[in-house]
Amino acid sequence: MTRAHGRWITAALLGAAAVALLAQLLVRETSVFGGGPRGPRGSSYAVGPTGLSKYAQLLRDHGHEVSRRRQPLDVDSALDPRDALVVLDAASLSPQEGDAIARFVDAGGRAVVGGRDPQRWLPEVLPDGPTWVPGGQAACRSLVHVAEDVGVTDVVLTSSGHWDAPGATLPFLACDGRISATVASPGEHGGRLVLLADSGPIQNAYLTARDDTALGLGLVADRHRVVFDEQVHGFSAPDGVGALPPRVQVAL
Repeated sequence: MTRAHGRWITAALLGAAAVALLAQLLVRETSVFGGGPRGPRGSSYAVGPTGLSKYAQLLRDHGHEVSRRRQPLDVDSALDPRDALVVLDAASLSPQEGDAIARFVDAGGRAVVGGRDPQRWLPEVLPDGPTWVPGGQAACRSLVHVAEDVGVTDVVLTSSGHWDAPGATLPFLACDGRISATVASPGEHGGRLVLLADSGPIQNAYLTARDDTALGLGLVADRHRVVFDEQVHGFSAPDGVGALPPRVQVAL
């Protein structure tokens, strides 16, 4: 084999590797970062019917800064109690992360938690909280008016579940007697915990129905920055080249 021939083979192999990497990054750009056809339920990256990408955009349109957290809540940077934190439809959440949410709210933070089957981790957030059970109704009406539901009379849900008992919380949305949303104010620093039995009102498929948009804005109140916990949906913090913004990776 001549030296020139060897260089051509090397160049071809490097070119093939570069094309494969570029294809992988483009897929990642369009799926993980909000452009894919589906995505996990309750994720602000997901553009499918059960995703929250439209909700994230709604918050931006109303002046909120939207951030995604891709590391466990109990490691690295501490949660800022000036923020609003959204943790919905968590695929997994450790007891330590649940305790981190509790400390965040106790320190004055606002957290919107719950969604499908939160009973595995919710007691760590609020020991005397409501009990989640599957099943519910498609439309809910306001029980009492709280800060989170100003201008809200009825919303649309996906009927995935409801709260069987409110515990130490105040119910403010119900469907035919079945509780769908409650609030609590633990601690002495003005923190607020909003518990949704169903993320349906702010999912892409329902956000513009009835009063769902008003509820979505009320959930975060006047908190400037809203942090979506995406680690619970399987998005882990990258390292190395993966830590760079996706468009920078494509350019490289």
